[in-house]
Amino acid sequence: AGHTDYYGAESYNMNLSKNRAISVQNYLLNKGVGKAQLSVEYNGEQMQITVETEDDAIRHLNRRVEFSVVKQGYPKVEVKPIIIPEEYLLP
Repeated sequence: AGHTDYYGAESYNMNLSKNRAISVQNYLLNKGVGKAQLSVEYNGEQMQITVETEDDAIRHLNRRVEFSVVKQGYPKVEVKPIIIPEEYLLP
């Protein structure tokens, strides 16, 4: 599921989140995961995980892709996003 922050037009953000999700799907397909095993969702700016701050220092955390791993015949397991402090991210 692709997500964005709240900057930009809602329609632009929806398309951006779709492109993020499809990019991850294509990566997994290239690594051998079957297309029937994947589904893509895109939520735009609808599911923020951070709050708006005066200086917008942490809005980048909303720019993300989340995925769930599901074993057939078992209940869906949600994978919560891991928030990595900015100082640990590659430039």
